[in-house]
Amino acid sequence: MSKQTNDDDYLNLRQSKQVDEFALGENSSDLTEEKTSMPHFFYIAPIIVGFIILVGLALSIFVMRAWDQTPLPDIDTKSIRVIEPNVIKGNEKNSKINNSSAPASNLPITPTVENPRLDTSNLGLQPVNSILSEVMPAIGMVLVKTSNKVNSGSGFIIRNDGLFVTNYHVIEDAQEIAIKLNNREKVNFAEILTFDIKKDLAILKLREIEKYPTLRLEENFIPNLGDDLLVLGYPLGIKLGLEVTISTGIISSIRALPEVNLIQTNAAINHGNSGGPVISRRTGKVIGIVTAKARDSESIGFAINVKELQLLIDK
Repeated sequence: MSKQTNDDDYLNLRQSKQVDEFALGENSSDLTEEKTSMPHFFYIAPIIVGFIILVGLALSIFVMRAWDQTPLPDIDTKSIRVIEPNVIKGNEKNSKINNSSAPASNLPITPTVENPRLDTSNLGLQPVNSILSEVMPAIGMVLVKTSNKVNSGSGFIIRNDGLFVTNYHVIEDAQEIAIKLNNREKVNFAEILTFDIKKDLAILKLREIEKYPTLRLEENFIPNLGDDLLVLGYPLGIKLGLEVTISTGIISSIRALPEVNLIQTNAAINHGNSGGPVISRRTGKVIGIVTAKARDSESIGFAINVKELQLLIDK
């Protein structure tokens, strides 16, 4: 019976169709290789493109971080002096202080009040926004390149030819000093004009010649307990970005060291604030320069009385 079925299928209708490989001009192995090679190409192409993008990104970051363009390597933000709690004690033993060459941060502090009036009234205060509109362009982040690291701090311009104020401990051991003013993208470079180690003050001069915005200094300043103030600067350096940070507070106490007069405040002061201005809410003028904070405290900071800066300028 099977033989009869085969004889009837004379035209081979029941057999599977054959591919005329000669007519197609290619064999089955070529077709297989083409089908398997196409997916490999689609996998490899995105990898190559991604690698090119990563290389370009790495190069751009490297260029942007070059010192002569934007000096932003790993920055040490521990640029504020820290005073031990026992130094702040205002007991009777502190009244027996004699002149010493020891660093100011290691000396006991004697509280002295030039004017004991406690003023809790807000009458006569200038709006914060109006003060900031005047002072913000003259504030700058200080970036100091030493032999093995880069430190950051704060500072401000006091003369329109580029006279710039900061702390001495911010620019100590500097090989190069760059200043990023708050109102511009350009980075300015500066030279050291003079400094006072014991008072922790330094005066710099911006290299570029132009007319700069300035902050006004409070003349004949007499601090009053409870007076409102603003502290401006760059706490934590570039970790918080390149914009000025503002904190508010009052004059909590007036303290004197043998070498320098300090204003104590409860305004927030952190590493990176060193050299920043303390501004009166009443006059909008500089009354102090941030210099230190008490260890393990968030509400005891210190600023150098602006009178000390005026004495250094007059030398």
